Amino acid sequence: MNTRNIIASITLVMVVLFAGCKKDTYKEIEGFCPKVISTDPTNGSVSVPLNKVITITFNGEMNPLTMNSNTITISDSAAISGVVTYSGVTATFTPTNPLKDNTTYTGVVKTSAKDPIGNALQENYIWTFSTGTTITPMVASTDPYDTEVEVALNKTITATFNMPMDFTTLNNSTFTINDGISNIAGSFSDTGNTVFFNPSLDLKPKTLYTGTITTGAKNLAGVAILSNYTWKFTTDSIRPPTVILTNPLNLATNVQLDITITANFSTGMLPSSIDEFSFLLTDSLFVPIVGAVSYSGTTATFNPDVDLLPNKKYIATIKNTVKNLAGINMVNDYVWSFKTPGAVPPTVTSTDPYDTEINVKVNKTLSATFSQLMNGTTINNLTFLLEEGVNPIAGAVNYSGFTATFNPDVDLKPNTLYKATIKTSAKNLSGLGLVQDKIWTFTTTGPSGPLGVDLDCVEDYAVIAGSAVTNTGASIVDGDLGLSPGSSVSGFPPGTIVNGSIRINDTKTNDAKLCLTAAYNDAAGRTLDVIVVSDGQLGGKTFAPGLYQSAPGSFEITGSDFILDAKGNVDAVWIFQMPSSTLTVGNGIKVTLINGAQAKNIYWQVGTSATIGTTAEMKGNILADQSITLQTGATLIGRALTRIAAVTLDDNAVTKP
Repeated sequence: MNTRNIIASITLVMVVLFAGCKKDTYKEIEGFCPKVISTDPTNGSVSVPLNKVITITFNGEMNPLTMNSNTITISDSAAISGVVTYSGVTATFTPTNPLKDNTTYTGVVKTSAKDPIGNALQENYIWTFSTGTTITPMVASTDPYDTEVEVALNKTITATFNMPMDFTTLNNSTFTINDGISNIAGSFSDTGNTVFFNPSLDLKPKTLYTGTITTGAKNLAGVAILSNYTWKFTTDSIRPPTVILTNPLNLATNVQLDITITANFSTGMLPSSIDEFSFLLTDSLFVPIVGAVSYSGTTATFNPDVDLLPNKKYIATIKNTVKNLAGINMVNDYVWSFKTPGAVPPTVTSTDPYDTEINVKVNKTLSATFSQLMNGTTINNLTFLLEEGVNPIAGAVNYSGFTATFNPDVDLKPNTLYKATIKTSAKNLSGLGLVQDKIWTFTTTGPSGPLGVDLDCVEDYAVIAGSAVTNTGASIVDGDLGLSPGSSVSGFPPGTIVNGSIRINDTKTNDAKLCLTAAYNDAAGRTLDVIVVSDGQLGGKTFAPGLYQSAPGSFEITGSDFILDAKGNVDAVWIFQMPSSTLTVGNGIKVTLINGAQAKNIYWQVGTSATIGTTAEMKGNILADQSITLQTGATLIGRALTRIAAVTLDDNAVTKP
């Protein structure tokens, strides 16, 4: 980015820091900023009478002294003469001579229009109209304006048109800036109705420049401006460079310790003149601070080798030996100072788990992140604590970077509230501790139950049987339907298979039958932490995750619905063992899953056969040694998997989870 773009960017940033009429140098009236709210003729008007008196209405009272022919202009290819008057909130432009027939005019209200206390129009207001039936393109204004003097050497030159233009027609051939000897080099950009010419080098001092836009400039419809447009301006004399902005600002306080100090210049500088001898930083006793100096664009940077110290005053200096690109030095040294904050105690900025978090995994490693680097020797089992009620939890504490971790020696208890603490005796590298203990709590997830049963290669199947699969009605099976070693699959159609296919005695299905047998034996063989259900009745009950076995050998879900509560643990598992008997689900009964319970994690190991009653809503993987029957209208989110006998369907939906 060259000098002009850098200065423009800095200026824009400084401008937007102010509210209201932010380009003014005057105190504004709160809530009021001058604007043009209407004109007559309006923008885009055609067939305007030749004797038209032109009016401009503002949103409030204006200073009459700023309402004149310098502020308000009406132009065709050049400004026309006329008399400007002002009354109320309206300015009037009365042309000296009638307007020309079939001619496009552009009106401009310049930013020199101000209200009674000096708030200015924030940007030129431009509109266009025609005495003919069409409006032709024309240059409405330029910056610098015609005959302007003391133009900055790093000026970006702009031309604003009365309508959108084809900016591909505005280039070094049609838009030229001449210094009296030759056209100067530069690049073009555009926005809205305005084209920008950015000279490759700063303009020459005290030089008359002529700008020309030729009739090669065209609007979007391909219509050219009617005649070449020319204007002249004179540049300023060479001025010594100055520092216009620093970071930190002069007399700034509470400057962060890892600050990188910068200074922005009024113009491009000679990089070789900006080094550790011309950009200095010292403390208040003028002891030098070592750092790296660099320069880019119009910005010099001093990056201290180490962080600054707290509660100290620092002095930065740009020596007058620095030079601009023309070799001109700054007139005087530029000196500014700032202070760092007093010693700041460390804080804990974040924790994992966060305070009051629920459903935390029981194998969680806790962490706490600090605002500063800490003394690792003070981060230990005496300063990082974990408790269940009044019972301390043993674990390994480590510290790295900004983060301390606590890894419990054994898994935490499920569905249990824990309290973690970082004590004030945890200290930073300067020996400062936390102001107060950091305490947070969390709750572990509910019980997870046994490990899940590995279905392995039978996972793709929603239905698999040994002897036959029969269907009545419009059953829908979501997943593969397999048969092995039998050969009879009937009732498809009207039954349909989605997201799968019917597979009979092929390699995949034969392998799946072996996987089913392994899964069945696994579920039947579980003995750890078994919970015995004395009556085998599940209806009307709510079960947490676990391994359940029916004392009479069979499970029934009849009379009332059955609820499985995962207590927030989406990985919770249920296994129901019926070693040598049946599973019966009553008509209309629902198996309901709450708090994260998932059908894919439920396993029904049935010693003989399972029967799901009419319109019942069943959940889980049914692994039956013999047969499975879904009566009319029953649904199963899970799998119907039998080893030896048949699966019978009747207008059901079986959806593989």
